Amino acid sequence: MAQLGIRIPDEIKKRMNEKTDINWSEFIRKKIIEKLDYPKIPSKIKKLVQGYSPDPHKLWILHMFSYNLSINEVYETAELIFGKEMYSEVDKVKTDLENIGINRMYDKLSDAEISIGEAIRAEIENNGAIHIEEEIKKKIKQLPDVVKKGAYILSLYVSDDLDKHHTYIMPEGFERTWRTYIGGNIDMDDIFKTGILYKNFYSSRAYKHWWHIIHNYGLNVLEEINKNPANFGIYISHPDEYSIKKLIEREDVKKFLKWMKGRKKFVVAYPEEEEIRRQLEEENIGLQIEEFNRVRDEMVKALMLRFDFWPDRRRAGRRSSTPSYWIYRLDDKSLDYITDLLLKNL
Repeated sequence: MAQLGIRIPDEIKKRMNEKTDINWSEFIRKKIIEKLDYPKIPSKIKKLVQGYSPDPHKLWILHMFSYNLSINEVYETAELIFGKEMYSEVDKVKTDLENIGINRMYDKLSDAEISIGEAIRAEIENNGAIHIEEEIKKKIKQLPDVVKKGAYILSLYVSDDLDKHHTYIMPEGFERTWRTYIGGNIDMDDIFKTGILYKNFYSSRAYKHWWHIIHNYGLNVLEEINKNPANFGIYISHPDEYSIKKLIEREDVKKFLKWMKGRKKFVVAYPEEEEIRRQLEEENIGLQIEEFNRVRDEMVKALMLRFDFWPDRRRAGRRSSTPSYWIYRLDDKSLDYITDLLLKNL
């Protein structure tokens, strides 16, 4: 997705900032689309969205289908969002789509370089009666503190994808980071209930794993959470230069960073602890596994470190099988601080 920069007088920018209920980027984008009259939305899609506009449940379900989710994934996600069984509503939307000849959301429209799913989302965004984004914000503001912290951590995972229409997340790394940060159990369903992402299962000859979709509205909300967490009642922040300096002065933290050898480190997931123990011994790091685990968890709780995950790959054609990996990843902001501090001490 391309970005557009514009210059405006300071006084106008000040007045825009006062209107905190308006997403100005979204407002400008819509005005450009209206002026260009693009994309050309087929009348059957316009009629479908218009017919669903009085019913926020069906409109939201249609939005889920636009991402080519299976009907079972839509069942599960809709039930979590609306807090009740949604079989009849989901079946009705699925039938309505089939009746107007829509089966595959990835098919391109004949007169535009966008897919049917993208056209449905554009029509919902421009003319839908429900503003999904506002509903998500409302739900997040009502969450328990533990789940709000999970939403903030999720925003860190998508910080490089905020200019996209949507993105994906493998849940294992996010869940482990969230669980470590709060020092207790978490439930991923609590995040799904907000509607900020949709359940999605990826399957191919080589891979089978959950790969959840963070949709366009979800990315907008996560960007706002990342920039202004207090607006959602989320009181959490990255460590400052002083707190990072205190950490990296410690010998055990220095040894951990020596083990990392850079921004990220791949570790075979099964068995993870045995693999790390072997590396610590072979590389003469000078940390026992118990010390390593303690330092690692401290850095996660300081938001200096987080986990990603890559699933195992089965043999497919000429491609060999590979095991699954945990990916230890230093936070970009923290890494910048660490680099600056190290350079100052040269």
